[in-house]
Amino acid sequence: MKNCFTKCVSTTALFCLTTVCYANNPRFERLKDIYQYDKWVGSVQTNYLHSVQNWMPDFTSYGVTNLLTEPYISSSQNMRESIYFFQATNMLEKIDLRILETSSILDAQEMLMEHFSYCSAIHPFPTGKSIGVNIGDHCYTGYPIGSTNSISFVRNNMFINISSEASVYDIANKIDQQLLTISLTPE
Repeated sequence: MKNCFTKCVSTTALFCLTTVCYANNPRFERLKDIYQYDKWVGSVQTNYLHSVQNWMPDFTSYGVTNLLTEPYISSSQNMRESIYFFQATNMLEKIDLRILETSSILDAQEMLMEHFSYCSAIHPFPTGKSIGVNIGDHCYTGYPIGSTNSISFVRNNMFINISSEASVYDIANKIDQQLLTISLTPE
């Protein structure tokens, strides 16, 4: 219990610290310029009926029968973070899934940029659309170009990052469809 509490406090403190550190940070602003953030911030592909709240992935629909670790879940005032490590029954490779539920579409898009700020790879990452990956409102894949081993996307108020040594396209697409369905279903 103490370890979970420490992780929760650490994550909350990190979120608050990075929010303060990135406000008017020239490096972060350059990163936003590279991704032409000002041209798409606030835009979505669909008019959602409501935001997604307290969502848990439906792992059985991804062919997952075993989580490799207990999920890590922490919450702060503006964000709920969930981290899962699992293995799909048809894959040998482990999959890392990070979900950030934020209070708004803008916050989720900001978390996408923050995620990129921690990456040491060449920027910008390829857009999903550039390789035929039409997932989320905004989607980026990893390297090498054309690979779907890492997919980061925003759908509504949710930021998702999923990665493995094998393609995660099918699982990312199923996650996106679940989030889209929830976002468009009347409460």
